[in-house]
Amino acid sequence: MKKEEVKRTVIAKALKDAAFKAQLLKNPKAAIKAETGVEVMASQTVKVVEDSASVVHFVVPRVGTGERDETSAKDPKPENVKSDGGGDEEKTRAKLKADLAKNPGAAVEKATGVKVPAGATVKVLEDTSSLVHLVLPLR
Repeated sequence: MKKEEVKRTVIAKALKDAAFKAQLLKNPKAAIKAETGVEVMASQTVKVVEDSASVVHFVVPRVGTGERDETSAKDPKPENVKSDGGGDEEKTRAKLKADLAKNPGAAVEKATGVKVPAGATVKVLEDTSSLVHLVLPLR
């Protein structure tokens, strides 16, 4: 099962099943394994966060993966995160992070096509080789 599929499966289950959501928030690795059979590497931490009416989370994917989190509408468009073909993914990512620092709402909208609700705070999270975020969208 690919990382994106694992994320989609786990988030979909959490949105439908309150008991699973509670387990996911308390012990993400165990919940992921129970639902998908996939064991998260011991060296990785999984942090689960929830969007609310007042807080929207935006995850900056880690460099070198060419990945993007495909679990919610807030995921970066590949052209805004991946390399431009010149092998300068870090530069592209740095630009995204600079845009997020200047005007988070506009940067999220540019990267995802999703408008951040007026008055909402954007919390920018960053995936690394040892930290992966799962965002539970507001329902």
